[in-house]
Amino acid sequence: MAKKSIPISKRQLMFAENVKRSIAEIFIKDGFLSMYGLPHVTITRAIATPDLKLVKIYIDASLINQEIQDLLVSSIQSHEKKLKPLLAKKIFLRLIPNLMFILDEGGFYIPQLSTSEE
Repeated sequence: MAKKSIPISKRQLMFAENVKRSIAEIFIKDGFLSMYGLPHVTITRAIATPDLKLVKIYIDASLINQEIQDLLVSSIQSHEKKLKPLLAKKIFLRLIPNLMFILDEGGFYIPQLSTSEE
């Protein structure tokens, strides 16, 4: 039996995009990643839960080997408590959402897609 998907509201999309942009700004302009000696990553997408208490942030680190990618995601996740106050300065909400960083697997399929189009 297929899993029933819940439609994503416009509010969730706008909220997730706002969090995504703010996290990207913290990573780049505020130098959050370089402060902890982490390599630069690309934030590919963000998905918010219907209650807006959790945002799943998908990151792409395809230029880094697989062992370091897993370590990178866990390192960023461990610094979530330091990241949330910086996020609170960028977006003004009553509750700052919990952040879950996930390695985006979609980047690995790009070379396969480009060769199949030929």
